[in-house]
Amino acid sequence: MEVYQRLRATLVRDLGLEPSMGLRRLQHSILHAGPDTRLPAPRPGGDTPLIPAGS
Repeated sequence: MEVYQRLRATLVRDLGLEPSMGLRRLQHSILHAGPDTRLPAPRPGGDTPLIPAGS
């Protein structure tokens, strides 16, 4: 099981939260990155807060 899936399962199971949109975007970027692909720059002020699972 990959790291992201373990993290997501732990967040949902232990805290009832889904990963933030920023973490989901990061995981998507990593999976689809080519050798010359760069990750997007972080947004000023951080990311959106965690949301309850099932929302």
